[in-house]
Amino acid sequence: MCYNRTTTPSVWQLGYSLLLGCALLLSGCQEDMLPSDEDRRDGSQSQVGNMVEDFSFTLSTGEQTALTTRLQTHDAVVLYFTMWCPVCTEHMQHIQQHFISAYPNVDFLFVDYLTDSVTNTRSTQLSQGWDGFDTISDFDNTLENLFDGTMAITVVIDKNSVVLLNEEFKNGARLEEALENL
Repeated sequence: MCYNRTTTPSVWQLGYSLLLGCALLLSGCQEDMLPSDEDRRDGSQSQVGNMVEDFSFTLSTGEQTALTTRLQTHDAVVLYFTMWCPVCTEHMQHIQQHFISAYPNVDFLFVDYLTDSVTNTRSTQLSQGWDGFDTISDFDNTLENLFDGTMAITVVIDKNSVVLLNEEFKNGARLEEALENL
């Protein structure tokens, strides 16, 4: 088979293009790539110590419910914002293994803030092996906006609708501290 040099790029040309593309992408990064303990989110209502207004949400099963409904039967609600990546899966497994059974009066909800529909949230949830865990389909980004919730953000809301924790999950120590103080 004969290839025309002008229409078929060489391996070197492809490699160079990929390298150039990566360099341009990285040069556009405005933030320091090193992790920090500083919370740069600028939430208002969602800040620790503030009372959050009631909000409604849709579970991946299609059930619609609200914060106040969940708090009628629980001492607190924990929201964990997931994008189904390996880091999120590790955190979710940690929550499952160390917190869910230890705090039966706390409602643990995973928030899928990336998927664009309830159907897609359910499909992703099932394919990731998380059937049986209540997962919110935040397809309209209501909770993402309310809590400045992105990957690994963990929010604890107590029975009085007061935000006790709103930060990135690290090792679970701050989550445990918030739940112990209920």
